[in-house]
Amino acid sequence: MNALIDQLTALRLHGMAACAHDLLSARKPPDLTTAIKQLINAGTVERKVRSIQYQMRIAKFPHQKDFATFDYGAASITQIQIEPYCTGQFTEEAHNLILVGGTGTGKTHIAIALGTTLINNGKKARFFNAADLINALIKEQAEGNAGKIIR
Repeated sequence: MNALIDQLTALRLHGMAACAHDLLSARKPPDLTTAIKQLINAGTVERKVRSIQYQMRIAKFPHQKDFATFDYGAASITQIQIEPYCTGQFTEEAHNLILVGGTGTGKTHIAIALGTTLINNGKKARFFNAADLINALIKEQAEGNAGKIIR
């Protein structure tokens, strides 16, 4: 029993290893087909979770935000205006989204919440505030690497 779990772990199939442990320690183990389906499902779910965690790390959001906590009453934008961007269609068309507005209008909250939504839907996102982006671009240009900052 431990050898199988050790092999799954060695192959970095952590979700399958956890599921195998549960299956092997069950009083009444499922039939082979059901067990294989459960192992595959556990592996798939675990990989998706790990991918989302990784993408959230490299997005470099300054803090965690979502649309559930966004105060549309205090903002000059409506939920109806934001919803089309949550599909990520603008990324398929290779468009960028730049949020402009005064202090306290919700730009950062929207950017983080939108990035989080897109990552949860299998897209990639990267957060920059304007000052940091300009400084990074100036540095990259000085080093002769302009255009490589966002990759």
